[in-house]
Amino acid sequence: MNDAGEIQGIIYCYRNENPDAGEEFGWHYVGYTDKELLRKNNWNSEGHYAGKKIDEAREKWGIKSFKYGILEVIYDKDQDKLEERMRELEGVYIRKLDAVERGYNGNYGGSGKTGVHCSEETKAKMRMSMPHRRSVIAIDPETGSETLYESFRMASIALKVSVGEIHYHALKSKSHTLKNGYKLKIAI
Repeated sequence: MNDAGEIQGIIYCYRNENPDAGEEFGWHYVGYTDKELLRKNNWNSEGHYAGKKIDEAREKWGIKSFKYGILEVIYDKDQDKLEERMRELEGVYIRKLDAVERGYNGNYGGSGKTGVHCSEETKAKMRMSMPHRRSVIAIDPETGSETLYESFRMASIALKVSVGEIHYHALKSKSHTLKNGYKLKIAI
């Protein structure tokens, strides 16, 4: 938020800069967010990022093959208006950069799940299918008390570690212990 009380949103892209990428060299993925740091952290973590095409490209070429850039910065005091404008601009830039036909976007933007209301059961199933969206329990190393976080993102904020570290220790490491001593387990 800036001094005028406006929320900042950005339209950003990742561009494939790998000279060995052949036809895919120079291809883009375009996205938008009002939480830039979180999106960057998600980019640097393993697993799902945004869609099948960009996820496969990240795996194939490696995340370091992509250069990050901000295409446009916008501000609004109203979160809904900001979201609408970002979605609109995302579509403009996806078309401008041909990021569907010769890029990593799966569609022309603005067609995400915004506005769709799901049952709690459906939401739970969706979280289980996306590891970074699962609920996680953190166990305090000093007291042994357990705290439930609704997502890896919420746990990372509260425990002051990256989403990638939460992801790794919750799902991949054998000890499930973060560098700050907290132990993690996935909530079912």
